[in-house]
Amino acid sequence: MHRSWIAEQLMYQIQREIKADLWLISEQYPGGNPNPATWFDDELGTAAIWVANPERVPVEASGRGRGFVWVRSKTVTYVSCYLTPTGPVQAYYTKLHDIEDFARDAGSNIIVAGDFNAKAVDWGMPYTDSKGEATLEMVSRLGLVVLNVGDTTTFRRAGYNETIIDVSFASEGLSTRVNNWHVMEDFTASDHQYISFEIQHERQPPGEAHRPKPRGWNLNKLNKERFIQVLTTGQGAILAKPRRIGSKEDAEKLVSEVMTLLKKACDASMPRRRFNGKNPPVYWWNPEIAELRRQSHKTRRRATRAKSREEARELMKVHKEVKRSLRQAINVSKIRCERKLCLEVDNDPWGLGFKIVTKKLKGFAASSLMDEEEAKTVVDA
Repeated sequence: MHRSWIAEQLMYQIQREIKADLWLISEQYPGGNPNPATWFDDELGTAAIWVANPERVPVEASGRGRGFVWVRSKTVTYVSCYLTPTGPVQAYYTKLHDIEDFARDAGSNIIVAGDFNAKAVDWGMPYTDSKGEATLEMVSRLGLVVLNVGDTTTFRRAGYNETIIDVSFASEGLSTRVNNWHVMEDFTASDHQYISFEIQHERQPPGEAHRPKPRGWNLNKLNKERFIQVLTTGQGAILAKPRRIGSKEDAEKLVSEVMTLLKKACDASMPRRRFNGKNPPVYWWNPEIAELRRQSHKTRRRATRAKSREEARELMKVHKEVKRSLRQAINVSKIRCERKLCLEVDNDPWGLGFKIVTKKLKGFAASSLMDEEEAKTVVDA
């Protein structure tokens, strides 16, 4: 991400578009995602893992070192790393050895991915440099398999040769379950392209397979009169029954009847929400920002394909201006949306503001159950 704020903002929008479950990140923007339950940094702040979908990738363990961070989920250990291209070569080898020491004891299923700043024929470069040789030796000792496919470049900077320095590896057994590895062509606001791949998990026992969530109702099309009419009629029928709540079963039966009535009233008074398989964009997204992202991608491609360094410099000036406009547009839109949100919260406490806050809280696990007094204080507040 080249420690870029705008790259981080676009990452959140791209996540809405591709719905990735987990991100392995190099050179993240300092002070990125603040949720410690879903965001993990290494000790140097140069590598990160973002668990974007904790339901699909529940974190069972995590840890970090200098230049790498890891999480374990469903028998698979994911390692994100960054090895800087500058500085003493010995420091590079030390980080590589630290990753190897961890990976050796991490288990049989492991994914290691990141910006290695190393070149090797094994992942599409025309030659292998000393860092590439050291990385290949580590991979060989650990029994890892290179996942990179083809020779699509991952590093693209105007005036420089395009290279492949972002590499992914997997343990031999797990590599057979990795599908659809490819370099994405989306504009990232960095000089690196995203890499995407899928892991086919082992078959789950009956009852544990992922089930689609039931669709809710479209409250914008609620017919209040019809809703009240069905509730009133159904309420009379429920109250007319002679009953005595003397046991748990009696109470559960009454609750079931009430929930059935509520569902019937909702079905009668408003349509179900349609699900098109797409997530809504981030709250600040708009057509102007979408167009500026498209223009940024276009101007960057022109600059990286320039025939001379002089031409590349001129085209990069154009790209930087468009990118600056993109950054300003995102800032302006976020400020405008936040001001609008503050005004709307008083009128609709269960609207967008509520959704944003509760989504942030999703990843946090309660350390213990509240006692009655504490729960009452929270509810009152």
